[in-house]
Amino acid sequence: MRSRSATSRIVSASETHPLLAVGMDIDFAELKEVIQRCDTLPPSSSQSGMSVFEADAGLLESVVRLLRLLDTPQHARPLAPLIRQEILYRLLTGASGSRLLEICRNGSPSNRIAQAAAWIRSHFAEGYMVGELAHHVGMSPSSLHQHFKAVTGMTPIQYQRRVRLQEARKSLLLDSIDIGEASFRVGYQSHSQFSKDYRQYFGRLPKDDVIASIEAYTPDLGH
Repeated sequence: MRSRSATSRIVSASETHPLLAVGMDIDFAELKEVIQRCDTLPPSSSQSGMSVFEADAGLLESVVRLLRLLDTPQHARPLAPLIRQEILYRLLTGASGSRLLEICRNGSPSNRIAQAAAWIRSHFAEGYMVGELAHHVGMSPSSLHQHFKAVTGMTPIQYQRRVRLQEARKSLLLDSIDIGEASFRVGYQSHSQFSKDYRQYFGRLPKDDVIASIEAYTPDLGH
């Protein structure tokens, strides 16, 4: 199981003030191996929503060393797993440690919600009943709804809708498929409902979003 549910947007960057963004999937099996080798860990705790914190110097240094392996790919295979484990260790012993421990703890509400979110991401185009999902992760429907909203800020249905819209936008802008095909591919049966949800989430109708994307990446030949 991997954590891959975050979406971000860069709002301020330029040639004179560039911004470097780095993301790393957390493999919970790998994280548990690191946990087993730790003598001292913070107590696990359940928190709501997403945690944001300043990275300390040790964490930044390990991330930079991982990035530098891009320049020496011959060393990446033996060294990258070791540096990844160092990053996980520094996360565990830092401000996010309690949250990670709670997610990893088998049977904890956060762990079950992580399983539910992973299932939704893998089956986002399918219809499902919340009761079926609750049974799949070993929770009651009311408990799933309560804890899912506490962790993600959304209900399971809202979460699925967001994943669908993100996947549809990716297909529209990167794969250049038509709007009807994009909406059908992610599970929408109504084109009008898709357009309504899309505008509510992204602030533009699908066709306007596509046009804006083309204009943003088309050079101005008049200059």
